[in-house]
Amino acid sequence: MYSLVATAQQKATIIGYVKDAETGEPLVFANVLIQGTNKGTTTDENGFYELKNIAPGEYKVEVRMTGYKKQIRGLTIKDEKFVQLNFGLVTEIIELEEVTVEASKTIDELQTVKINSTDIMKLAPTTTADILKEIPGISTSRAGSWGTKPYIQGMTDSRVLVFIDGVKTNQACPMGMDACTATIEPDMVENIEVQRGPGSALYGSGNMGGVINISSLSSKYSTSQLFKTKINFAGKYESVSNSRSGTISFSGGNKRFDFLGGFSGGLHDDYNTSRGVIENSGFKSGTAQLKARYRPASDQELFLTTQIYRAKDIGWPAANTIIPTEKRDTYALNYSVYNVTSELQTIKAHISYSPMFHNMINYLPDNSQYVGDSRTNSINANVDGYWSLGNRNNLTTGLFFSYWKMNASSSIIEAGNEIASLDIIPNSSISEADMFIQDEFKVSRYFKLTGGIRANYIYSKAEDNTLSDLSQIELQSDEFVLTGSVGLQYNLTQSIYLFASVNKGFKAPTPVERYISAPMVDGFYRFGNPLLTSESNISKRIGLKGMKNRFNWSFELYHNSLSDLISAEVNPGLESPIPGLRGVKQFVNITEGIIAGGSLAVGYYITQTLSLNASISYDWGENTELDEPLPGIAPFQSNVKLAYNNINDGYWVEIAGRFTADQNRYAERYGEIYTPGYAVFDIKGGWKVTKDTELSAGIKNLFDRYYRDHLNKALIPEPGRNLYVRISFGIPVSGFRSNEIDFKNTKQVELAIEGMACRFCVQTITERLNNLLGVVSVNVSLKDKTAWVIIREGEVSLDDLLRTVDRAGFKASFVSIEPVKEK
Repeated sequence: MYSLVATAQQKATIIGYVKDAETGEPLVFANVLIQGTNKGTTTDENGFYELKNIAPGEYKVEVRMTGYKKQIRGLTIKDEKFVQLNFGLVTEIIELEEVTVEASKTIDELQTVKINSTDIMKLAPTTTADILKEIPGISTSRAGSWGTKPYIQGMTDSRVLVFIDGVKTNQACPMGMDACTATIEPDMVENIEVQRGPGSALYGSGNMGGVINISSLSSKYSTSQLFKTKINFAGKYESVSNSRSGTISFSGGNKRFDFLGGFSGGLHDDYNTSRGVIENSGFKSGTAQLKARYRPASDQELFLTTQIYRAKDIGWPAANTIIPTEKRDTYALNYSVYNVTSELQTIKAHISYSPMFHNMINYLPDNSQYVGDSRTNSINANVDGYWSLGNRNNLTTGLFFSYWKMNASSSIIEAGNEIASLDIIPNSSISEADMFIQDEFKVSRYFKLTGGIRANYIYSKAEDNTLSDLSQIELQSDEFVLTGSVGLQYNLTQSIYLFASVNKGFKAPTPVERYISAPMVDGFYRFGNPLLTSESNISKRIGLKGMKNRFNWSFELYHNSLSDLISAEVNPGLESPIPGLRGVKQFVNITEGIIAGGSLAVGYYITQTLSLNASISYDWGENTELDEPLPGIAPFQSNVKLAYNNINDGYWVEIAGRFTADQNRYAERYGEIYTPGYAVFDIKGGWKVTKDTELSAGIKNLFDRYYRDHLNKALIPEPGRNLYVRISFGIPVSGFRSNEIDFKNTKQVELAIEGMACRFCVQTITERLNNLLGVVSVNVSLKDKTAWVIIREGEVSLDDLLRTVDRAGFKASFVSIEPVKEK
């Protein structure tokens, strides 16, 4: 009988309105969803929403909208046919907040674009750098399927800082074949944060064109005593190169400990174009990693990361070269202490070691072989402090040290015998020791200033090698460089804000630029220059961001004044040691240069589920010393995307176009040539079958366009039409208790809470307190304005409870404490 009654229960419909809490105006296209399900919708032009076919039970309904604080309300459905639940959202002043990233640094949010795991899944990238193409102002260069490099505001390689899980990553190949973003599988990436332009005083050498923070897959702490584990799988196939790639990870955790172990790899054959196969463009690669976090106390955390990357048989078609082996190992340990004093909020310490190995074989026209090996060892360490000095000042201070050692050798092989050998790069190193301070001052609710200064000390040295011209040159040097930044943000309205900044970044000459002697992938032989000096960039930027009804937009202009810019210039007076190459280039300092440009991105919601997004970007570079174009400058570019996203049924479809103009301004002195424009279209879609299972497929380069990117130094075409399919799913494995909950040595603390106004406030306080080690259970009453917290003696203090509630934005005061009876 009970079974029949349950079957007969009707399903309900949740209806309601979402409005601005202050003005009462309806909010259009607010996202309304039921937590823990795939049920969701958006509001119409009257702010009305409707969620159908909801079974009896207890639910939490969440409403989100850009420019407003999210709101969560709970409800219980019994046998009602309709349940009305209205929301009044409070506006959220958009501020220049500091977002903590894996690199133990803070990034300017207005200058940063973040790509999350959902966006990465939709892109289905072959390499990690391919993910960055979606960002206005960022271009890529490939010399095969592997090793795609990002360009930010006309800069790449050592002018762009790359962090992988908080570890500063250098290149191992002296010829620049191994982009830092190439040494991690794209399916192993959880999110990427990209800062366009020089960062603040928080970054040292290499802070010229931008900062890329790559965070790999990781687990999450559970707020309960349950130790939960899960296995995730993902697989993908791409037709253009017969690519087969897959990822498997095993993760778990509870309040005190969590971990993730995983492997991601792929087999990629030579890729196709509309005019045939690009021979020698395939590769094999894989990344294995283990992450583990442990909290010895509520205010302390240890975080260990181990990552191993391997690639084999990497083809380099333009130079008739292969890379038999590419290796990167990373071992990092982070230690964080929170709530040190009332002023010193957090201390973070980091140390890492990352050895890399690269070798290559270049097949020469006379049937001989040019063989090269290179090794890099990097050590990084830093200690950062995050201070809160009153209600208006947030201060960041830090010490940083890095040591980068590199050496490379080569030989020429004929008929299996070595006939010549030389050092590509002698044993050389660069040491960097810095200290910095940066302050954020809130002048008012609408106006904020930031400023910082950094002192950088650089020491370089090298041993003499087989290059005859180095014996007469000083191979040791040191340099002191002062950098800094100043910025402001002003809220014109609650949803439109203006920002501007001036930053000085610099880059010390690398061992490659100082000492190299080797053939390069662009077909030129390259000589280093030990007399190079550090280059600098004074960057000015101004922009406007905002939203209004169905529109959102972002507009930015920048101007980089470059001094002593290091670049490889064709030198007709030098002779290549290897015959048959295009010529010789040598690194030189350009006295002055300018890179300027801008970007505009606009989004428009056509309907509740249909949106249109478009962006344009333009970069312009000039060698002002010679009145000639600088190399590495992308032409005018535009991206357009029409997206349909059905939250209720869990499927999405996107049609995207990428348009690039002719590049008539090219740097002939640096070996560049004219590049015609092109238009490429993609179509893709996906379906979220269950909470943990998703299918997606698409066609890239839909019309099989034959084209070449201007930044492609190897002068080879991009891949042709590419059909791909991808599947991902997760399997919960266990949820056993790591230790039985008992009430021995426990006490119940009663706290009076001020400032609670809704169920969302209750949820926030409950989650924050539950996350503390030593907290057994939390019960918060909105009606009584009270929280009852059961704690274990010696594991958490009363001050911890009060401070946690205060940091959640509420006021707590002590009422009582008493032992808990086991009954």
